[in-house]
Amino acid sequence: MKKLFLIAVLGTVLGCNAQQKLDLSSSDIKMNYIFSRMYNEKPIHQNLFNQSLYLSIYKFSDSKISKGINISESEEFLSSYMISVTPDGDSYSTSKLYKIEGVLNPEIIKIKEENYPFFTIKIEHGLKNSRKIETFHFKGN
Repeated sequence: MKKLFLIAVLGTVLGCNAQQKLDLSSSDIKMNYIFSRMYNEKPIHQNLFNQSLYLSIYKFSDSKISKGINISESEEFLSSYMISVTPDGDSYSTSKLYKIEGVLNPEIIKIKEENYPFFTIKIEHGLKNSRKIETFHFKGN
């Protein structure tokens, strides 16, 4: 019985493929900056126009934009959003990338479809006592 157990364990261990380390180092300084500054909150993924466009929105702290701007004594950084729009959800096609930059304590209020392929993103941002709502317009393809 012990031999059968030992053979089963060894077969399982030897039959497993080892995990491979992938080196995805990039010399693209801008993309390295964005990835290293992303917030640990869940990105927004949404399809638009009956799944004709797929939208992914990632929020990151943008300290480069914040340089020289005295936001408050709390030493807050401005945030930015990186927006990827992919046609038909096809992960093999290229996506359009947009960036909304320089917003303080932003919160996405609404993503609204306009006439295909146009859509808007409404964001509330600013200091606690002086928030403003701004609408950004995009073309999906």
